[in-house]
Amino acid sequence: MDLNIIKLIFKFGKFLALTPSSIEPATLSCFEKCYIFLTFSIYTVGVIVTLISRKIFYDQLTIIRLFLRLLLDIDLYFFNCYIALAPMLTKKRQWFKLFKYLPKIDASHLIFLVNVVFSFYVWLTKLNWNFFKLYLLEYFQMYSQFFYLVLGCIILQMLLSRYRHQTLLLRQQIQVGRIRLPSEFPRVLRKVQFNILMLKEVADIFCDIFGWVILFIIFFTTLKYLGYLDNVVKGENSHVPTDIGLRISISISQNATLVLFSIGILSFVLLCDEILKEFEAILELSYKVNVSLTEGLTGRESDEIQNFIDVVSHNHPQFTAARFFNIDRTTIFSILNSLTTFLLIIIQFNLNI
Repeated sequence: MDLNIIKLIFKFGKFLALTPSSIEPATLSCFEKCYIFLTFSIYTVGVIVTLISRKIFYDQLTIIRLFLRLLLDIDLYFFNCYIALAPMLTKKRQWFKLFKYLPKIDASHLIFLVNVVFSFYVWLTKLNWNFFKLYLLEYFQMYSQFFYLVLGCIILQMLLSRYRHQTLLLRQQIQVGRIRLPSEFPRVLRKVQFNILMLKEVADIFCDIFGWVILFIIFFTTLKYLGYLDNVVKGENSHVPTDIGLRISISISQNATLVLFSIGILSFVLLCDEILKEFEAILELSYKVNVSLTEGLTGRESDEIQNFIDVVSHNHPQFTAARFFNIDRTTIFSILNSLTTFLLIIIQFNLNI
């Protein structure tokens, strides 16, 4: 993974106002600002028209289904508002710093688009051309979320590879140091120390940009699952056709979307957790450096090692979803716990009707 992939994604994303026009530090031109606000205005009008067109369908929904559907629409709208305005107008500097620091430290889209094409075919069969009026914008909104999910995973993979490189450097120093203390050891130690500081800043910038993004995506996917579970519990859906083949196609289309987002979130969370584990390995190796290589060192060299340990221990990366909760392996359990709780509520509500 290198910055060439990111640059390619940015070239595509700028046309849909999903990303800044580049990762260079240039300020936004008047044309770029007008393009962003024009895209945002068209998008807002499109959402209003879509909601009005769906009113006849919303009137047929149960209270729970209507509540979940409205929350889903709100989540998608505010997500696209955020990515259209915040990262490009107020966080462009963070984007630049994010990709400025990464180089100093030594097929998913295709699957989603195939699913979109298949979904278009299925829903066009059921709704004819009304599908475009009712759901075309929603598929763009979902693609925006998936776009950022993939981009986030790519950046996390780059970050993880750089943390692993620091681990490798420390292991090499420990192995060599047991035979003889290399003259380059202080230089390597300072290099790793500098890299740890830069990586911590990169992690903080990443959270600043992607914190709200992952929060909206987790909320969206959870709502999708709740809507699916509500259909399963009720065992009926007035909008599903009687044709068996079409019903199977619709089910595959809906489930494929859930699976893709679930895999994306799982990858995002596990990459964050893997980075945290890699940092713990670096911290453990730092203490081993102190134990293995301090014999025969001067007081100044011992102080350098102790300072190195202090810097590492005080620059622990932390990933959060807009500071609402930390992102690590426990996030998966929390999501499953929330789904289970709401499933019980849905079952109880349906039993009382």
